[in-house]
Amino acid sequence: MGGTPDEFLDNPEFRQLLLPVVRADFQIHDQYQFEPAEPLPCPITAIGGESDSQVPFAAISEWREYSNAGFQQHQLPGGHFYLQEEGFLAWFRGQLG
Repeated sequence: MGGTPDEFLDNPEFRQLLLPVVRADFQIHDQYQFEPAEPLPCPITAIGGESDSQVPFAAISEWREYSNAGFQQHQLPGGHFYLQEEGFLAWFRGQLG
């Protein structure tokens, strides 16, 4: 997916630190069961990377169903890890305002 540079993955000490986190993420994913609930009373902003092969941009719009107070959807340059792309922090600062 390209989220972690090879230099880190090739480092045994880093892998030792990272492995429990990755395992915990997979455990949460495997055990999660959706339970329908009322929409949130706050706006939701959904963001996706334009070249994300894991989460299609169209799928992000489904977050609209979970708010009754507004929804915005943004597509940013990059893939699944668009947060690491140059320009993300400038965009984010602009949103804060």
